Amino acid sequence: MKKVLSLLFCVCFMLALCVPAYAAGTATLNGNTSTTDGSTIEYILNVSGCGDATSVAVAVSFDDAFELVSATWLKNGSLNRFDSATNKGVLGGLSSPNINGDVFKLVLKAKTASANAHTVSVNFIARNGSDDIMNVTPTKTVKIVCSSHNYSAYTKLNNSQHQRTCTACGYVEKAGHTWNGGAVVKAATCKETGTKEYTCTVCGAKKQETVAKTDHHTWDGWNVTKQPTCTASGTTTRTCSVCGKTENQAVNATGHSMGSWTQTKAPTCTEKGEEKRSCGKCGHFETRAVNALGHNFSHPTVTKEPTCTETGVESGKCSRCGQMTTNTIKAKGHKFGAWADGKAATCTAGGTQERKCTVCDATESRDTKALGHDFENPTIVKEATISSTGLKEGKCKRCGEATKEIIPCSFKDETTGVQFEASEGAFAAGTELKVEEITGDNPTFASAENVLKDACGEFRLYTVAATANNAAVQPTGAVTVTLPVPDGFGKDVAVFCLASDGTYTKAESSLSADGKTVSVSVTALGSFAVGKQDAQTENGDNNTDVNGNVDTPDDGAASQKSGTVTYIILAVAALLVIGGVVAWIVIKKKKTA
Repeated sequence: MKKVLSLLFCVCFMLALCVPAYAAGTATLNGNTSTTDGSTIEYILNVSGCGDATSVAVAVSFDDAFELVSATWLKNGSLNRFDSATNKGVLGGLSSPNINGDVFKLVLKAKTASANAHTVSVNFIARNGSDDIMNVTPTKTVKIVCSSHNYSAYTKLNNSQHQRTCTACGYVEKAGHTWNGGAVVKAATCKETGTKEYTCTVCGAKKQETVAKTDHHTWDGWNVTKQPTCTASGTTTRTCSVCGKTENQAVNATGHSMGSWTQTKAPTCTEKGEEKRSCGKCGHFETRAVNALGHNFSHPTVTKEPTCTETGVESGKCSRCGQMTTNTIKAKGHKFGAWADGKAATCTAGGTQERKCTVCDATESRDTKALGHDFENPTIVKEATISSTGLKEGKCKRCGEATKEIIPCSFKDETTGVQFEASEGAFAAGTELKVEEITGDNPTFASAENVLKDACGEFRLYTVAATANNAAVQPTGAVTVTLPVPDGFGKDVAVFCLASDGTYTKAESSLSADGKTVSVSVTALGSFAVGKQDAQTENGDNNTDVNGNVDTPDDGAASQKSGTVTYIILAVAALLVIGGVVAWIVIKKKKTA
């Protein structure tokens, strides 16, 4: 056993003498991993764990893409046998055995760029005497790129970027897409979304975006879907040819188409008769009374003359019914002269006026309104609106007083010329008025034309609407509406308020002194027609209201009118008889002679 153990010990000792004693040191090659052609690049060899080295050696390795610029030892000692052809060198005679830290600096120049990677390595050997204590080869992989690239064309990389590659060194440059303004490849409609395609102006990449549906419809013409009747409004509808959406619009009732009046009951001297007419479309009929004829006196005798205030009496026998009767003669009424000032009105106080009857000297008086201040160069401090009053200041030319005057709530539509004036509070704050003139190409105009055919000839039609907070409103008080009178209408004009049920009301109106405007006071806004009247329609308006009823005069007035006509007829007949007798006598004498 002892001999065996002795043998094993000898073998281990011999093996130990044969194995080199390397220390557990490390070496690192520090420097950049990329450079450009024509540039220099520097590498530092850093070692640790070989503090007992007495000499070191290096061997540098790189390919033809580099050329050696310099190789420098960074520790004390002499450089021996550094061969630039083989890139090897030895540092001997170390003044200090501590070789740790930065030991060696290598400077290379990059000659040619390429797409391939290049390797730079430094083999480092440290010895203690004749024994190697470190033998390592740290390496750097280096990319040489062009200092001035020669790029290929850009190509799409992804949805947000494109790239291009240098044909010499393979360097890749990336950038975001540059989109153009886009082109519509599918137009959006009111039914479907559209598509817009954008193209990158650099690489030609494309992307698409969805275009939202539009609010614009392609409407066809208005079609009557519910015919209006004489009293009920109808409906016109239009349809979008793309999405099928429909819109409805009311058509005013047409109004009755009344025929001529026909007598259904003949009037007598004392009893009224009756006339009837009917609508040719719906059969609706109207009746009206015909005034009693009144007695037709043959030889009436005035038994009491009428005065300004008292009626007179006439009596006689009726040639129509044979009745002996009396008839009241209407009082003549006063014949007043012109009004004259009894007390002149001032700017702030009213006055009085009087006038006298030229027949009986009876008088009557009336109050006159204050004149109001007549401003000289007035200044409007606050403009009036339809819902709020304005204010103007100035000096009165009449009385010299410096004063203020409230401007009533008012509004003028500059397009149509229609003006409004309202009492304060009639409209809520912020109320807006919209005025539209309805012309002949609108179905509503044709309906109004039919409604007003018995009331006037030509007319101008306006619709007026008020809104507050995007909701339709009506005034809470009276509103004065002043409408322009069209050229050629003259002074025989009237204002008609049209209702949606096909009826109308003739409003009490006031024509301006120059005849250019006409004003009405209303409590509701809607449709207004300024109509031109002729003698026939004026007569109809004086006798018939909007429902076809006749204003019947009293019996006395009818009898007086009838009596006057009778006198004229009798006088003409008497003249004809006398003329005939004279002619007969003359002819007879000629024949006798």
